[in-house]
Amino acid sequence: MNVPPSGNTNTLIFAHFANLKVTAQDTPNMTVKISSGGFWNYDSTGPVWVEYAGGNSPTITAPVSNAKWVIITINPSGQIVLIDGDAAVNPQVPTIPKERMILAAVYVAAGVTAITSNVIYDVRPYLALLPTTHSDLSDRDAADSHPQSAITNLESDLAARPLLDDVLGRLATKADTTGTPETTFILNADQAGSPSSNVTIEIERGSELNVGFRWNESTDTWECTSDGSTWTGLVGSSGSSGTSGTSGTSGDSGTSGTSGTSSSSGTSGSDGTSGSSGTSGSSGTSGIGIPTGGTSGQVLAKIDDTDYNVQWITL
Repeated sequence: MNVPPSGNTNTLIFAHFANLKVTAQDTPNMTVKISSGGFWNYDSTGPVWVEYAGGNSPTITAPVSNAKWVIITINPSGQIVLIDGDAAVNPQVPTIPKERMILAAVYVAAGVTAITSNVIYDVRPYLALLPTTHSDLSDRDAADSHPQSAITNLESDLAARPLLDDVLGRLATKADTTGTPETTFILNADQAGSPSSNVTIEIERGSELNVGFRWNESTDTWECTSDGSTWTGLVGSSGSSGTSGTSGTSGDSGTSGTSGTSSSSGTSGSDGTSGSSGTSGSSGTSGIGIPTGGTSGQVLAKIDDTDYNVQWITL
């Protein structure tokens, strides 16, 4: 604050309303003059005194048609700022931004070339400390003083968020250090269409090389690594088939029966009776085949000597 404060001359003669008063220029033009003075303004620390040494406004422009209101204000930095309204047959006072001290309203008609005293209206608030932040307001903690509908997009944002029960339900099926209740744990869950990426399960080993397992999509095989760079397939080559066992030796054929003795021819008599056929010899016993070199599960067979039934013995 200056010593003495700006506008002190008018204060000493009790002309308090001369503080920051807006008037026409001695020779009117498209600016107005503002007397010296100051006002209290709120910031984050509380009331702050703002001084203005006195001077002229920026140039006011006249509308092309109809008329408009121009509001003369001063900001917390002590600068004069013009707020223009829209031109209309019956113009409306424009909305005033926050942190503007209102000094005067000027009615500006189309084609005007000078601002005269008869169009300047004094609208200064008297002894007012204007609240500029929410903390300046009273009854901030009163019930229903801040409904959800009063806060932009709050209701729609809250409606789009999942309920606590939904979140807890989903977390209950997720894996953590104690495991998961699910029977299947899926990696690369967002894969769609033909797969192209290898998927790896890796173990962090600090200063040592990481190790892990992966599914290789290019070879369709599981692989593992012990150094984090060289991958070895987990499936070995198939073993060769065992050698088939040799067939058993066939048994000797049985001895044929002897032929019957033919009778001698009679003298001038009838032919003698033919002798009966000899008894056929019994069949020889079949040989026993013993397989060798085969795989496990092969059998050997024999013929029972009594009733000729085939018996199977599991090796």
